[in-house]
Parts: sequence; C-alpha cells; structure tokens
Amino acid sequence: GARSEGMYQLGLCYLEIGQFSSAAELFQTFADTYPEHDYATVSRILTLEALARLGDDAQMTAYVERLESRGHFGQLTEALKDPAHADTCRHALVALMDAYAQAADLESYKRFLPFCDEDALSDMGLNYALLDGGDLAVEQGRPLDALQLYRLMKTGPELIAICDRRLAVLKTELDIPLPWVPL
Repeated sequence: GARSEGMYQLGLCYLEIGQFSSAAELFQTFADTYPEHDYATVSRILTLEALARLGDDAQMTAYVERLESRGHFGQLTEALKDPAHADTCRHALVALMDAYAQAADLESYKRFLPFCDEDALSDMGLNYALLDGGDLAVEQGRPLDALQLYRLMKTGPELIAICDRRLAVLKTELDIPLPWVPL
C-alpha cells in the first residue's frame, strides 16, 4: 500500500513541477502495476494530461489506442463523466483538448468533446488553441476543418454569460456562512 501511494504521489509531484515525461511514465507504470487500485483510472486520466502537456500527439494517440486495445478506454470515459473526479478531469481534458486543437486534429478533439463541461470549453487557452488549430488547418489546405475549429471557439457574449454564471455560483457559495463548530 505504501509503495502504490508513494508512486502515485510522486507522479503528482512530477506533474506539478512540470516534468511531464516522468509523470506520464510513472502514471502509466502505476496503472499497469495496480490495475484494480482506486487511483488506476485517475492515473490513466493524468497520463493523458501529462502527454498532452508534452505536446506529443503521436504518444497521446498511441496511449489512447493502447487503452482501447486493453479494454480500459470504457473505464476512462466513465471516469471522465464521474462528478467525483470533476476537477482532475477538467484539467486533463483542457490540456488534452488544447493539444488536439493546436495540432488541428479535429477527429480526436471531437472524440473527447462530449466529456467537456462548459467551464472546460470556455477556457481561454483552449480558445486560443482552437484559433491556432484553425489557422494550421487553413495552412494545410483544409478549410472545412478550419471552419469547424473556428466555430468551436467561445466568443465574447458566450464567455461573458459563462463568467457571469460562475460569479453567481461563487457569490452564493461565499454568502453561505460557515457552520459554527464549538471548541
């Protein structure tokens, strides 16, 4: 138990300090070594995030194909829908979608699009990546893909509405007084 917990925590540390290659390798090893562990699915999600932050499309695609061939992709997609992992999934999905958008890989982008919530899709970095991906698709002579990437971007009025909604939720959370706890 201590070894598995240490391995997982070390992977989180690597991810936090920006050693994405080491993090991806460690999370893959963790998920392969402890496939029944509670953190195995989250490790697969974090592996995708680390690979996305590396910006290596070939490794991301190979890893997704490996998950499919081993039958773990279904578990991964279920975890992406699970509200218990919402924050972890949102960060991983934004990184993954950012990498796919920047590479103008519309097919892979659309594959993970159903798992993104409104907060993930309104990320400014992701919107810039969609713009860059659209420009890349134009340069590659794929105007229809470019148009689709441009249309996936959130524009000013959409972003303002999303930010207003987030502010309202935050305000209601802040207005709720903390429960009194006797000393």
